[in-house]
Amino acid sequence: MSEDSNVIDFGARSAVEREMRVGRLLCELDGAALKAIFDSAYLDCRIDSDGDCVIHDDMTLIASADPAKDVFKIYGFFPIAGTREQAVEFCNRFNLHLVVVRAQLRDTPDSDGQWTVIFDYDRLVFEDERIEAKTIVKTVRRFQNIVRSGISRFDEDKLF
Repeated sequence: MSEDSNVIDFGARSAVEREMRVGRLLCELDGAALKAIFDSAYLDCRIDSDGDCVIHDDMTLIASADPAKDVFKIYGFFPIAGTREQAVEFCNRFNLHLVVVRAQLRDTPDSDGQWTVIFDYDRLVFEDERIEAKTIVKTVRRFQNIVRSGISRFDEDKLF
């Protein structure tokens, strides 16, 4: 193969395209693999100290695969400007009407005394099921839309 940087490596390109169609097993979706998928979708992301992929878009999310529990997880943390009781009421309203994404309140406030609402979604992945990269990206986008919609519909106390 030539050392010329203008030469296209069709073998490498076809491997990436094949992977996009075939998908990956859950055990293959570590932080680096997720980062590569989100990078190819032009989403700003990094790998945190736990090995999870942190996505920075209009909201900051964490995506990870848990092969031991057979789930692909997405979650986000949102500090609120209200009391614990207001946050619990919001989470109850959100969870009563939306079943795909779950809202819950962190057990303790942060160092500034603010409470944090956690939104999370678990996608069950069966034993040998493969997840395509576009499915992962669409799942993150759908999660963002559900959270955004839920906040706008159920945040009566303007906590966010």
